[in-house]
Amino acid sequence: MSCGSDDPSATDRDVDVYVTIIRALAPEPGDRVPRAEIDELDRVVYAGSLEEDQGISLEVQAALVEELEDFATVRFVDERDEAIDDTDDRAPVLEDGVLMLLGPVPTGRSPSVEVERYVDADDEFGVRVGLERADATWAVAGVETVGP
Repeated sequence: MSCGSDDPSATDRDVDVYVTIIRALAPEPGDRVPRAEIDELDRVVYAGSLEEDQGISLEVQAALVEELEDFATVRFVDERDEAIDDTDDRAPVLEDGVLMLLGPVPTGRSPSVEVERYVDADDEFGVRVGLERADATWAVAGVETVGP
């Protein structure tokens, strides 16, 4: 099920907003691994829906993978555990990646989207990302911490 209606403009809007969020919140490759050991495009982003009862449509998923192919390898998961290495005490995301659980994109001129960002047991936070339309693209207007 889509985060908005199923019309193409809602799909495009969701994709554009999620692309902006992922680009803003994904760590740089090498933040945890020495840069000499990785290729430029080794950034891996696992993505999923923040709300169990409201998934991200396959159309949005496919478009996100395509839009971000020069930025990161994007893999969608149905459950958080699919992206986490449970054999390591730190419980890191697989492939030195980041897990981003994305909330639905509300309608309106300045939507706010809740996001849970997880790298490992010591690097996890929830935020509400405020966005604004700047010319033909979305831009992050603010990031507010949510949760405990």
